[in-house]
Amino acid sequence: VVHGACADAFRDITELFAAALRRDGVPATLAHERALFVVAAIEGALLLAKATRDTAPIRIVRDRLTDLLGEAVVS
Repeated sequence: VVHGACADAFRDITELFAAALRRDGVPATLAHERALFVVAAIEGALLLAKATRDTAPIRIVRDRLTDLLGEAVVS
């Protein structure tokens, strides 16, 4: 039950990011790939930050995602 709920939540949030990228003109396939990357990066940063008790992973991912998403919209 928990596994299904988690899978649904990750799928939904990924689709929200992908939809926003598509609205900004990013092609569908690239939008989905970028959205999946965003979710994975954020989740990984949260896990690392919690494990190391350091917010650096969150700040680094924030900065790199800002760069990436800016490029995705311009491309």
